[in-house]
Amino acid sequence: MSYDKKHIPILDPEEWYNKAYKEYAKYHKFLENFDKNLWQRFLPRDLKHKIVVDLGCGDGRLANFFLSKWVKEYVCLDISENMLKQAKNSVKKIKHDLNKPFPLSDSYADVVLALFVLLHIENLHNFFSEVYRILKDDGVFILFHHIERKNHIYWKWWNKFKINAFKWHYSDIEKLLDYYFFKYKVVDVEENWVIIWKYFICKK
Repeated sequence: MSYDKKHIPILDPEEWYNKAYKEYAKYHKFLENFDKNLWQRFLPRDLKHKIVVDLGCGDGRLANFFLSKWVKEYVCLDISENMLKQAKNSVKKIKHDLNKPFPLSDSYADVVLALFVLLHIENLHNFFSEVYRILKDDGVFILFHHIERKNHIYWKWWNKFKINAFKWHYSDIEKLLDYYFFKYKVVDVEENWVIIWKYFICKK
């Protein structure tokens, strides 16, 4: 292993995304290809007047879809202040560490989204407990998760950075969904007949 590989700084998510925010939009197409936009299939048919909470929203890349559906409120929670600044002014922006209790009231959301988020969550018990708390009885929680084999390397001019990530397995997720009494189904995402990512479509 080279000196360079051994000494790439590993940053916490807040610091990493605060550095990467200007270039993050370049990854939108990659992320869409990754999750294949299947989350749209699992949404309620009528989103008008619904409250949507996007956990780990990044720069709010999903907001356009929901705003075009005349949702009542689109709430973005993210740990990075710089990423939130990139989101549209028409959404509600809340800077927040998702390892801590969410600053939202009980039974608040009709839809909760968590795409590409769990790798940044250390306290999974708190995360799932809080999702259950803020979700309405007839609401839907859509979780997309993949297991990263290697930490992503980000370039900023001549500097390299890695982001600290937690490699949660799918069984960890299912145990906690069962623990918090979610009703859920698992949708596999396959490439070349191999399961590479999973969606968890959850309700109370």
